[in-house]
Amino acid sequence: MRQQEVSIADIARVAGVSHTTVSRALRDSSLISADTRSRIQRLAREMGYTPNAVAQSLQTRQTSTIGLVVTSIADPFVGDVVKGVEEVARAAGFSVFLSASHNHPDQEMWAIARLATLAPKIARGPIGSGFSAISRHWQPPTSHAVMPGW
Repeated sequence: MRQQEVSIADIARVAGVSHTTVSRALRDSSLISADTRSRIQRLAREMGYTPNAVAQSLQTRQTSTIGLVVTSIADPFVGDVVKGVEEVARAAGFSVFLSASHNHPDQEMWAIARLATLAPKIARGPIGSGFSAISRHWQPPTSHAVMPGW
């Protein structure tokens, strides 16, 4: 059985403060006294609080995610590129979504467009556009319509 996640509201209830105070304390805001910040941060650790990445990305409008579309994961060169992208991304606090088009231009364009719909304000273009000819001509979509099949 899955244990219920601890929320900011749960911490606020136990600490006897507002959810806004907890949120600010967890972000280390100077608007909250050092003692209160420390108490709330300690309580959050003790309660097993884990920030909700989806909620944070909705608020900040940043996902800290890089979408990487490659032609094939079987190619050793591509594997090395993916490894390098992941290492650099991880060091910068980013996650990597990987999609393989299996050398099908339509699948590649679909994957790129899908990534753009997941993060329309963030998607700027493919990494490693030399992997295939179709990637070099990719343009961000003008609408945020959901792609067929999703």
